[in-house]
Amino acid sequence: MDEINYIKPGRYKKPVDADARRDEFDLKNGEVLYSGKPVDIIFAGDSITHFMDENLYYSKFGLVLNRGIGGDVADILAWRFRADVTQLKPRLCIVLVGVNNTWELDSKISKKGEYDRRATNKVLALLEKSYRSMLEEAKENNFTLWMASCLPIGEDE
Repeated sequence: MDEINYIKPGRYKKPVDADARRDEFDLKNGEVLYSGKPVDIIFAGDSITHFMDENLYYSKFGLVLNRGIGGDVADILAWRFRADVTQLKPRLCIVLVGVNNTWELDSKISKKGEYDRRATNKVLALLEKSYRSMLEEAKENNFTLWMASCLPIGEDE
């Protein structure tokens, strides 16, 4: 097999769930790039994506890849996005990530059952920054990106 150069981001600067599949994704990304086959759809996200059988439902659309990682968060997906999505040049990427970012709010609930507003704003700002980063990456590299969400939409929901 000829040597191919491709993006392998390595481990994150601190232990994260995404590191559990880093070697697997590096190998699979290399195989896809070496094959030269066009990628039609990439699903990227957290456990909801990770445990989906994408080919059961979407194989009729062509080559469909799953780059979901259980426990992943939006900012880490944004960090690995260039390696696990952009370099594979998909026609479409569907992202579902962010709910795990809200876990840290669980320890910030007051005795009245209300979220700490500063903590909530911090999480929302991180989500917005992460989503914008992925959207800009997709736009710069000319592929369609669909962002999905299962985030809470209000304090009472």
